Amino acid sequence: MTIYLKDYILGKIIPNSPADQCGQLHLSDRILAVNGVDITHMVHTDVVNLIKESGRMITLTMGPPIHYGKLFSF
Repeated sequence: MTIYLKDYILGKIIPNSPADQCGQLHLSDRILAVNGVDITHMVHTDVVNLIKESGRMITLTMGPPIHYGKLFSF
């Protein structure tokens, strides 16, 4: 059995947005869960809807960027 995990990468932080003002999010960070829901097996549209349905409060579980070049060095 093959299991595919999707990486959802933070690609943009809007200046002065709550994401910017919290100071804890960085470009290329991975979003692992939204409000405790694991998103690594979800399709993009479901992730977007989950975020939109969160209302004014959201809890993101973040992971550091993956540097693929380091995984395959010989």
